Amino acid sequence: MSRPIKTVVATAFVCQSTLNPALAAGEYPPYDGYLLAYFTGNSASQERISFAYSLDGRRFNKLNNGNPVINGDLTQSGGLRDPYITRGQDGNFYMTATDMRSSNGWGSNRGIVLMQSPDLLHWKSSNINFETQFPGMFPGVHAVWAPQVAYNPLTSQNMVYLTVGTNEPYKPYYAHANRDFTGLVETPRQLFYARDGVGYIDSDITEQDGKYHLLMKAETRPDGSTAPLRVIKHAVSDHLTWGYLIPSKGHLQKTTEAVEGPQTYRLNDGSGYMVMYDKYMHDWNRGTFELVKTTDFKTFTLVQNADINSLSPRHGGVVSLTSDELHRVLDNDTRITVQDAAASSPSTSTSAASGTTVFAAPASDSGVSRKDLGTLKADNSWASEIWALSGDGSVAVGDAYTDANGVNMRAAAWSGTDLSVKQDLGTLRTDNTGAAKAYAISKDGSVIGGIAENADETLHAVLWSGTSWGTKTDLGTLTSDQSGTSGIYALSNDGVIAAGESSVDSGTTHAAIWSGRNWTTKTDLGTLRSDNSGMSWAYALASDGSVVGGYSATDRNVDVYSHATLWSGANWATKTDLGTLRTDNRGTSVVRALSADGTVAAGSSSTDSGYTHAALWSGSRWSDKRDLGTLRSDNSGTSWVRALSADGRIAGGTASTVTGFAHGVVWHGDGWQTKTDLGTLRTDGRGVSEVQALSADGRIAAGYSETDSGDPHAVLWKITYPASASVSQSAAQTSAVQSQTLTAAAQNPGSSQAAQSAAAATTNQAATATQTAQSPTAAATPAAQDPAAATTVTPTSTVQNAASSTAQAAAQATNAIPATPAAAPEAQTQIVDVTNTRRTIGRLRYETFSALEIQRQSLTYLQQNFVVPKGQIGWGASTGFVSDGRNADTLSSLPLGYGLTDTLTVGGTLSYAPYRVLPSPAFNDNRNAFGAGVFLNWHQPYAGGEVFVRSTFAFSRYHADVRRTQMSGTEAGVGGSQITGLAGAIEVGQDLPLFSDLVVGWHGGVRTSRVTRQGYAEANVSFPVQYGDVVYRSTLAYLGADITVPLIPNVQWISGVEVEQAVRKPTMTFTAHADYIGDFRYGADLTRTRGEAKTGLRFRLGDNLTMSATTSVRTTALGTTAIGGMLAFGGQL
Repeated sequence: MSRPIKTVVATAFVCQSTLNPALAAGEYPPYDGYLLAYFTGNSASQERISFAYSLDGRRFNKLNNGNPVINGDLTQSGGLRDPYITRGQDGNFYMTATDMRSSNGWGSNRGIVLMQSPDLLHWKSSNINFETQFPGMFPGVHAVWAPQVAYNPLTSQNMVYLTVGTNEPYKPYYAHANRDFTGLVETPRQLFYARDGVGYIDSDITEQDGKYHLLMKAETRPDGSTAPLRVIKHAVSDHLTWGYLIPSKGHLQKTTEAVEGPQTYRLNDGSGYMVMYDKYMHDWNRGTFELVKTTDFKTFTLVQNADINSLSPRHGGVVSLTSDELHRVLDNDTRITVQDAAASSPSTSTSAASGTTVFAAPASDSGVSRKDLGTLKADNSWASEIWALSGDGSVAVGDAYTDANGVNMRAAAWSGTDLSVKQDLGTLRTDNTGAAKAYAISKDGSVIGGIAENADETLHAVLWSGTSWGTKTDLGTLTSDQSGTSGIYALSNDGVIAAGESSVDSGTTHAAIWSGRNWTTKTDLGTLRSDNSGMSWAYALASDGSVVGGYSATDRNVDVYSHATLWSGANWATKTDLGTLRTDNRGTSVVRALSADGTVAAGSSSTDSGYTHAALWSGSRWSDKRDLGTLRSDNSGTSWVRALSADGRIAGGTASTVTGFAHGVVWHGDGWQTKTDLGTLRTDGRGVSEVQALSADGRIAAGYSETDSGDPHAVLWKITYPASASVSQSAAQTSAVQSQTLTAAAQNPGSSQAAQSAAAATTNQAATATQTAQSPTAAATPAAQDPAAATTVTPTSTVQNAASSTAQAAAQATNAIPATPAAAPEAQTQIVDVTNTRRTIGRLRYETFSALEIQRQSLTYLQQNFVVPKGQIGWGASTGFVSDGRNADTLSSLPLGYGLTDTLTVGGTLSYAPYRVLPSPAFNDNRNAFGAGVFLNWHQPYAGGEVFVRSTFAFSRYHADVRRTQMSGTEAGVGGSQITGLAGAIEVGQDLPLFSDLVVGWHGGVRTSRVTRQGYAEANVSFPVQYGDVVYRSTLAYLGADITVPLIPNVQWISGVEVEQAVRKPTMTFTAHADYIGDFRYGADLTRTRGEAKTGLRFRLGDNLTMSATTSVRTTALGTTAIGGMLAFGGQL
């Protein structure tokens, strides 16, 4: 979009659509041409939409003699700029445009235009004004530019994304639109976060085999910045709506002139993608486009012999057309009409498509536990996700945002008890700044693989290993000069073999293997094409690294799309094209997961319905294909597999539900036909979640889930697979044999004999288990195989859909590796919001610290002493309280003393706490709340005063039921604990009479205490937290002054002040552990200097009876203020 430099923000939106299988975007008809929608300039007559067509994607011809086909009569401004056109998943066509007339000023734009058509000829149009629809959200909005559309398979909606200009730099946003594409159904959210303050406009997103590529123009930069402007930058993510990283500091245009408006479209012959952009300052009177071509969004080559500038185009968009569609437009280019959607539609739907039912019941609290693992930020805000689990689930790796690294996504590891210890793994830069993501982990958790930014601001394959993963190894690339980017996405069990992708010298990306000593041996796995051209990618490894899974470009006489591919045999030279789930074996497919022995592969594939579905390949040479379907009763919508259990019997991924949102799901049971909806962290059960990792036994699933705030959080699901009693013993024996044999195979990587031995052993055990249970518990899993080397294999395949009979699975079960948990038809799952779980544990530590500090102060009430004449017995009765506003403790005590001599008194105290208010609901029980104390008091009277030395010792104990506070997506863990206290003091002082009965005094000494909350484990939760002992030690020196003033006969005013100073810094440490969430360790920030003031009255009620009432205020070790009071009686027997 030609415009002066301003400050603007980019935004995206999403719209729901009802599937019409005819020519849906997910299908692969023979496209024969292209349609370009564009505008031509900045005058009123040029700010309209024109159409052009092309047969090869390089040379375009005008339609309607170059005249506009859609004017701006229905817009608010009267102008249409920056059109974008695409085919929807429902078979309709969608077009967006900027609602703007530049003659009104570059700051006049406030809205966009949404259009929909079933045939490219009849359009319905709607306007959205951001200033009125989102009041106050975009202060100073002056531009709402370049909207585009992308289908979101996780919400079954179309997403509109665009640029909004405000008082801040340009930023991209997104939101979802309704089914009719007439309005937005949610508040916009930011799509991309620029770490350098650069403002980006003109966003363009293209999905390629599971990766989302975002192109943007750098428009503005902060003062003092040297970031290049008016260039096209590239970012990439695993998700459509979040997590974008810029993989390198380069830009993609092949000109030094200013450029904008990048638009990407796929070439119909499968040879790659075309990116066009506008050299808008080349000729202010005419549009000047330049085209570059790419296969992998890493290398861009200038396209020669392009013919597009005769159109004088500005910002535009391209969609592929079939021959019929192309001729329809050619024959009717003068009869294209636009109608106001508001006038033609009686209502606007904002809900998901109706008419379907949920195929699998949503997760229930009784069976699936969910845990939010949080992020690397102190408040656990923003986004995180898990990509891999160690074999036993004790370490999880993925990515999260941190406090110290701004908008950079960082590689993260969750480990320790309940995965509560979170670690930022850092990057390859010497200052540890930049971005990184972790995708893979070895079985024992000692090696982590992923991507990290290096000193050149380029993402390279990286391995973290050594103590606390502190050793970082840059694996480089497959290029001769180590240029380009690379990444690790899978590791063998022992971490010795790493698989992923890398740039290659030919200018594309290939699947790659790093192996050998320190991973220095690099292997280019090539592609399925006979000349090894095109693109490939590795996502999965068998446990010993002998089988690699991913996708590859195929020979164009086979298909113009990439196919799921397995590399095996010697040096992984055998390439197997797994094909797709379509009856013609065309379309796209990919392998994302492999069983431990490599005999089961899973991922996703195109289907005849037009949707992408979860796909699973098994049987002899992976020839049996299964469409795993979705969570809808009619199996419509989208699904895919990201993870497999070690035996391949359980698959995890995501699938569309009847609500339109995709949920995390596990497929298990006979033929993987049982689907369990794992739900989300949202309290209403809606939103998106995805399984991206499974523990070896499939009982723990990990990934991410949308929360009530809309942010994605790393999440754990704990899944219970019911098994009949008759199967349990044989299944356990099978598991043990399988473990031993697979371990033996793993110790001999590449040995087919070892693999066959493992398969034979497990096959025999499977037969035993089947006979015992009288029914198979899982689908067939083939015996290990070693396909012939140095050949490309295309297996003869049989596709089995999600509703296929279980008879075949039962027949094959005797050759299957048995499931680790013998899965019954229905599994019970629990989803836990890890972020909120960490918050609840963090909150409990504050409650614990507060309870222990109150207990320390209560111990001072037990340290009572008084003076009794020789041979006499003194007695007392008192009740007191202390409270810090949130917690309160009461104590009733009975002290007794005996005068050993005229100067020495000894005694003791018994106490009971009749009422205690501790942090609620964390501490809610006070059973066995008792205490005791002893004292020794020496005093020497003189001239009406006295000097004294006092020593005291006290003990208390009570029981508390501790309940962890419950938040959204967390469990209310409960456990019982004892809280005990020990305290002692030695004090010296002096009372000095001044006149009459007025007495002043001083005292000083040392007091020490130890308060302990004993460790305990939570009960009745799926992810119990185990808490260590919390020990609060304090040693204080103190000095105080007292005064006694007579008021009236037998009544005295008593007051005093005291300051105490820690001799050594007080310590109080809270530790906890929760499986799959991590270890927690928190220290308390305790003050070293505190003070107290008290005042009250003393009454003499007789010769041997006194009463006193005092109040006090003090500062606590936690920096809070506590008040206290005591009522006491005393006398002599």
